[in-house]
Amino acid sequence: MAIAFELPAACSGAARALEVAELIKFDRFWSSHVAYLAKRLADIREGSGTMLDNTILLWGVESGTNHNHSPRDMQYLVIGGKNLGVNVGQYVDNTTAQSSNKLLTSVMNALGHAATGIGIEPKRGPLPGFLA
Repeated sequence: MAIAFELPAACSGAARALEVAELIKFDRFWSSHVAYLAKRLADIREGSGTMLDNTILLWGVESGTNHNHSPRDMQYLVIGGKNLGVNVGQYVDNTTAQSSNKLLTSVMNALGHAATGIGIEPKRGPLPGFLA
């Protein structure tokens, strides 16, 4: 199923409502799969916790809030990683528009790769507070 995330300026009313409804359906489909996977991993005992504690699930979108592919306005959901050093149970309000590459760098560090950055920002550094 293809869904247009950016609608033409002339698209309004019922057409816009239909597009929004399809986008919500699309997001619910994928979020239900992510939730299913997280639950399954949480139900499997492994070492000093669960498989979810030893795994990082990172779910993000392919474009930012303005659909411009900038690393400054991407939304991510991070699930698990407690035994990998992730500071779990927090919500990060990124109103300062920090680069999402800081999060990706932090995930690489949690997985044992001593990265200082990624992609177009090789020296961006990790996201403060992500790792405990």
